[in-house]
Amino acid sequence: MIKFCDEIEDYEYYFCCTGYEDYSDGYWDSDWIYEYSDLQGIGRKLEEAFLLAESLVYEKCYSEVDELYDRLISLEIFAYYEDAEEMLDEGLSIVDAVNEKLINIDLMDVCSHILYTIFQAKTGNKCILSMYHVFHNEAFREVPLESMFSVGSEPINEIDEFMTAFYKFLMTKKGSLESRLLKETIPYIKEDGIKIAREAATIYPSIYYELCMEALMEKQFEKVIEIGEDALKYIPSKLIMRSKIAYITANAYRKKSDNIGYKKCFIEGFISNSSPVNFLSLFTVCNVSEIKEVFGKMKNSSIQMDRQHDFVTSELSVNNISYMNKSIIRFFSGEYNHIKRDCIVDKKYLGWSNSLKGLSIPLFLILLENGNKDFKAKNKIVENIKLRLGIYSELQFTPDFEEMILYWKTKMPLIDSKKEYIEWIQDEVDKRVEGVVGGGYRKSYHKGAELIVYLGQVLESNGEKGATMRLVDKYKKIYSRKRAFKSELNDLLS
Repeated sequence: MIKFCDEIEDYEYYFCCTGYEDYSDGYWDSDWIYEYSDLQGIGRKLEEAFLLAESLVYEKCYSEVDELYDRLISLEIFAYYEDAEEMLDEGLSIVDAVNEKLINIDLMDVCSHILYTIFQAKTGNKCILSMYHVFHNEAFREVPLESMFSVGSEPINEIDEFMTAFYKFLMTKKGSLESRLLKETIPYIKEDGIKIAREAATIYPSIYYELCMEALMEKQFEKVIEIGEDALKYIPSKLIMRSKIAYITANAYRKKSDNIGYKKCFIEGFISNSSPVNFLSLFTVCNVSEIKEVFGKMKNSSIQMDRQHDFVTSELSVNNISYMNKSIIRFFSGEYNHIKRDCIVDKKYLGWSNSLKGLSIPLFLILLENGNKDFKAKNKIVENIKLRLGIYSELQFTPDFEEMILYWKTKMPLIDSKKEYIEWIQDEVDKRVEGVVGGGYRKSYHKGAELIVYLGQVLESNGEKGATMRLVDKYKKIYSRKRAFKSELNDLLS
């Protein structure tokens, strides 16, 4: 079989292929597609080679099968392009051949046997480096390290010592693959979980997260607090993972009726992930002076993307505040005049889905509403606000959005003249409706209708009786020929 591998590399064996241009995604977005055939029976011979390798594993011929697996997995099988009468520049890997259905093998099972073989054939750093290399093959990145326990005829001995050595090796690396492998080694290491997490805090902070979640699922709230507090101390404050752990820990403090710890974790959660939603959550636990203090620290900081890492993984993502999010936080902090001035400068009345004005005007309406009634138009507007703020489902460890909004309105009311703001909002809504409905953007008619109806309801909450029907009738007359728009208005009133 080694000779057969040599013959493949010398182009004595190869696939054949033809090609065509695929326009299924549109004329301007075509792909060149190759269709392969195996006229020389390469796939069948390679299947036999993998079966031979597996049998050698059970015959304990570890050195021989290790060499065979190494050759098989690293093979590049070239293809003869019949239309051009030449070999393609790039060959197919074993993974490509499996995906093209030229070879029928179970890649996960193959990987399990390879890992087992390496463990039995090699020792020390050679064993660790070989296994690490295997996992970098695209087909094997998700295969569990423990899969090697399920194959072979001999038991795997000294596994704890190997896992400890592999753990120490992985601690010198960074990346999502390394993070996954490292977590698989932890159960075999005879050390306290928190100590392990502490050692890995700067490169694998998600170890703390998983320890917290495990304790939380078992309702061991004191253990969650112990782990969470350690994480808040040792994970760099710039990492977003620290924020996730802070909110889990806050949940445990709440279960223990510890309001001081609960508040502290909310503040730490915002410090490590300064999103508008996390800032809004502070209103449920902090007084105004505490909120302003936290806001002041954020406002004066220059949080940027971390440039020290050459890669980005979810657990090493760093706190980064965009200009948009910083403006929204300034709005929630009570800088209403500042945001109003920014909105006035923006003269665009289309494309609000991505603009500060498109989020601020609905939020101003919520702020101006006297009370908190359940309006159909308002509910639709709130759902859109939640999407803009990145809330795609109910928040797991923080209060729900509507509750946070109520606390915010209570603690950060509009002190300036409501009349001035209402007049400005009416003008903005009028121009927005003119842009959307007058411009014939039928798919966005509902957006204009929602603003009109909710504006009327806000006016009524401030003592202007009949404002909703007055505005609806006004716009129905202006756009009397827009039946779809009038239907949207009627639906919101039903």
